[in-house]
Amino acid sequence: PSWRGATGPWCRFAPDERAWMQHSKGHAIEQCLICCQERPKYAAVGRCGHAEVCWVCTVRLRALLHDIRCPVCKEELPEVALVADPSKDSGSASSACHDAKIGLVYSNAAIRDEVERLFDYTCWQQGCPESGRCFGTLEALEKHIEAQHGRRRFCHTCLQGRKVFLFEQMLYRSDDLERHHDEGDRRHFVGPGLPTSPPHAACEFCRKSFYSDEDLLEHMHRKHQLCNLCERQGRRGEFYSDYGYLSLHYEEQHHVCNHDNCRRGSYRLAAFANEDELWMHELKEHSAKLSQKQRKQGARLQMGAASYRDEAEDRRRGQTQSAPSRGPAARPSGSGGDAWSGSGVRFMWTRGKPGPPPREGDWAKILQDSGRAATSTGSRGGAADEEDRYPPRAVPKSRAQRAPLGPQPPPPPPRRAAAEPSRVTTAEVAPKVSPDPKAEEHRLLARLLATALQRIDQTGID
Repeated sequence: PSWRGATGPWCRFAPDERAWMQHSKGHAIEQCLICCQERPKYAAVGRCGHAEVCWVCTVRLRALLHDIRCPVCKEELPEVALVADPSKDSGSASSACHDAKIGLVYSNAAIRDEVERLFDYTCWQQGCPESGRCFGTLEALEKHIEAQHGRRRFCHTCLQGRKVFLFEQMLYRSDDLERHHDEGDRRHFVGPGLPTSPPHAACEFCRKSFYSDEDLLEHMHRKHQLCNLCERQGRRGEFYSDYGYLSLHYEEQHHVCNHDNCRRGSYRLAAFANEDELWMHELKEHSAKLSQKQRKQGARLQMGAASYRDEAEDRRRGQTQSAPSRGPAARPSGSGGDAWSGSGVRFMWTRGKPGPPPREGDWAKILQDSGRAATSTGSRGGAADEEDRYPPRAVPKSRAQRAPLGPQPPPPPPRRAAAEPSRVTTAEVAPKVSPDPKAEEHRLLARLLATALQRIDQTGID
């Protein structure tokens, strides 16, 4: 209805994705509380008794967003039942139709098949010659779309970061993907009938793109290293690629402990903001090797700034260094270079190159000191890899081949032998039909008007 863009550089993968979600005769509820879909096929009901959400929104919340709370009362529901009539079928869910992974119980096998269809790799484009065919992998579906539908493609960043079903994703022309990645899809650009998306953020260390700035920030905290000493000094969001570069930054910008007990191979990760903190650390942790004179000297150390003037100067210096500027003045004096992102993340580099990584046995101590789980993920610390949202799926035999679309033409007659002379008469030859110039002119004019109306809708002109 409001869908446009079939001939533009972008389009919705399934323009009529809600048509098959409705009942022709009956319905479960009047309207979904989340998507406002009227008369959906099925509804979800949990032990709290609320049945105001349709089955598609329920599956999306539990499978894609990992949210098992009731949208109404926020009670955590380990299981919910998908039923056609909440007032009658809420207690008739079969234990045989049960999905323990996302906590769904189906009242019959037909509902289970509908839910599995949400995750199938099926082409949803209108007029597709292979409509109804189910592909085994996402790559096979992408090859089909590029070959059959004008060389359109999915944005792989949206596939991983946008928490929607595959049929709710957008398709883009190859020459429009770069614009989509850098600028996003704003409302004034794509029109009122298509979903918007933010500009994608990129990690300069991993050379990977993320759907939003929040996703990039979460990735930086999981995979890369933040300098907490610089954070205390007002320099926000300065990340280093791994522990090697963080250790080298500590040596260049801060005060590190050179004691053997604080070293992890070639890495020195016991760092302090000033000499006083370092001396107090040595006095507390390594005092056995200090002389009595050094201990007395350490006891007379003055902690903190020497005067109010020094404290004000430190605060002013921290505010200057944390100002959001992209020019050379924003770089700290000791850094070898940095890069900014729109999310406030700053990719920092050092002057030199880090040394060899520590031994395998030292990683557990490093990750324990940094508060991370001890895993063998290398120098970037322990964090589980992102889940594979699009694994290979088993293709049902009934949907492995393309589905017929209406009456099929009769099979061609068998070829005659080469020795038999041809007996085709003049009456059997179909006459050639010359194209009508008026019809061709009308067709071109209608195409021109459709393109003009599409451009007007995209620009927002009333």
